[in-house]
Amino acid sequence: MNSSDENITYTFLENEKEMVDFTELLDEFEKMQQETTFSNETEMDDIITEIKDYELNYTNKQLLLILEYYGLAKKSSHLKKSEMISYIMMFEKEPENRTITMKRKQLWYFMNELKNDKFMRRFIIS
Repeated sequence: MNSSDENITYTFLENEKEMVDFTELLDEFEKMQQETTFSNETEMDDIITEIKDYELNYTNKQLLLILEYYGLAKKSSHLKKSEMISYIMMFEKEPENRTITMKRKQLWYFMNELKNDKFMRRFIIS
């Protein structure tokens, strides 16, 4: 059946082999939307957790060292703690910075482990 109404043309094809279950398609679409929303919420929770970690567990001096490690120290003079955290988070969330971010976190972890060891702490300069 063909029909034309002004500038709009539409065609209905009747073919039993190509029947589409629109409710099934709608269900699949809604499921995909929920998964995307969940993923975005989870990602946002992770970001908030990291920000809180920097706020509570790092001093301004430590944050400056992280900025230096990333080569962002030139931008960091006279920044507030929240601003330093923002720069760090923006840098670390860029996909192309993933390798250096993981390396920095690993090295910081090793440094903390050495500082917490009774014997090795004397070899760490703070």
